[in-house]
Amino acid sequence: MAWKRLIMKTIAKGESTPTIMAGIVLLVALHWLIKFEQIKDNGAFQDLDIPILQEHDLYGLKYPEKFPDQGPDKIPKILHQTWKNKEIPSKFVKWIKTWLVNHPDWEYWLWTDESARNLIQEKYPHLLDTFNGYNEGIRRADSLRYIILHEFGGVYADMDMESLKPIDPWLKKYPCFVSQEPYEHPVLDSNFEHLAINALIGCRPKHPFMKNMMENLPRFQHMWNVLDSTGPHYMTLILNDYIQLHPDLQASNENFTYLAPPEFFFPTIDPAKYFWFRRQCGKFHKLSKIQQKACMTLKVKGVKRKPPHWSFTKHHWEHTYIDLRLSLKGPVNIFKLVPQAKIYSNQRRTGKNSCFLIQNDVEICKTNKKCCHLRQLKLCPKLLMLKLTFTNMEEVNDIFDTLQETGEDYDTALTKLTEYFAPKKNVEYEIYKFRQAKQETDETIDAFHTKLRQLSVNCEFTDDNREVKSQIVQARALELSEKQANEIEHKDEKLETNALHKKRNVRRNQQRYLQDKRPEQRVNRNNKCRNCGGEFPHRGNVLLKENPAIL
Repeated sequence: MAWKRLIMKTIAKGESTPTIMAGIVLLVALHWLIKFEQIKDNGAFQDLDIPILQEHDLYGLKYPEKFPDQGPDKIPKILHQTWKNKEIPSKFVKWIKTWLVNHPDWEYWLWTDESARNLIQEKYPHLLDTFNGYNEGIRRADSLRYIILHEFGGVYADMDMESLKPIDPWLKKYPCFVSQEPYEHPVLDSNFEHLAINALIGCRPKHPFMKNMMENLPRFQHMWNVLDSTGPHYMTLILNDYIQLHPDLQASNENFTYLAPPEFFFPTIDPAKYFWFRRQCGKFHKLSKIQQKACMTLKVKGVKRKPPHWSFTKHHWEHTYIDLRLSLKGPVNIFKLVPQAKIYSNQRRTGKNSCFLIQNDVEICKTNKKCCHLRQLKLCPKLLMLKLTFTNMEEVNDIFDTLQETGEDYDTALTKLTEYFAPKKNVEYEIYKFRQAKQETDETIDAFHTKLRQLSVNCEFTDDNREVKSQIVQARALELSEKQANEIEHKDEKLETNALHKKRNVRRNQQRYLQDKRPEQRVNRNNKCRNCGGEFPHRGNVLLKENPAIL
């Protein structure tokens, strides 16, 4: 190239300067920057010398999976998410809302650093030293998700997971499921297939696989890499051991664990890996067979992919534990985003039957005064009252302590208490609240849509989607009508005021006109007094002096 010949000629003449060297560095940096942007945009795999195989020889799901339409849930409808406190970064808000819209009848539990320690100290004190010993927040977040799923069950999802459609069918089919990263990730990174990822996990309470995940944490605490100590590599190892110990388990077994294909939950490739994959596939003939297969898949399908129609979620690969970007927007309090959010409380019940309760900032369980919510009663069975009174709590506790936590007596007591404390559903009132819902002034259409979704849960509509859309349109029409009425009223008041001012001005002008047109009253100086016959009007008392007869 011309610029290369010019540089070599200048150097040969001994005219090289720091400016020329700086220019060389700048050109090289610019070249790689442009190359990196090209790879980031499209992967730049088309120009590589990679043979193309038939579609069936590539990585990928060939047929979608079938799910049951009805049946009991094997996993409770609870969405767990973790953050260090209640203030959630604004970049996660839009993705959290997708879970609320697609799962309006689910419970939402947020786990903070404080509530996590409360749970571990109360339920798993032998893991507290391990939890506190982690020097990185991501390790504590990883370990926490295994503990809460073992204790309560439900679905855990990272904050950067976007819900594309309800995942309720998975709760009916599997007692526990985990997903795996895109096929190309582990193959081109570490030359092995099927890497489990812990960004989304669903499991029933007390599942033995989650117990293994939880109990093996101290063994791997010393590992330098977070992926090996608590992350995907650790999870893959424990999962493989579990499958080898239970090779004959079927999906109908309550201890079964399913490794889902990546297309269901992780259909897109991490953008941070585009450049590395391009370099790996550039030496195609030196790679292993599975790595060559991965490169052929990338050349055919590309690196920037859209989720297929059978995908339930999409991962945005934020990597919060290494993200140094600063947000221009401030955080959002979780109770403003999810008013029904629950946080594991640090308030103990005083007395011999102590336990933690689920609460938020508004709904607090006041022991010895009010009973707890039904869900809290299930979490703390020792707080169940055999006598349905609020006055004699000590007697109730003493009686209930005599019951075993299993057996007919306990089940009967639990059933009666559930029937007594379960909230009575008034469908007509719920529909009335739904119809009266209005969009607030500072409320976005997404927030209003979420609120209507939550209100429609107890309305028993035949078609929730249609009712929600109808209510949004009706509320919007009512808002426009009210706005037009206010404008008309304001306009009428203005016209009336102007007319009143105009009328007053007319009267004032008429008075002036009448005053100006009033005929001049001239005094007839030739008039004579009818009494004295003299000139009228009199001047002083002159006439009286001249004519005393008048007196």
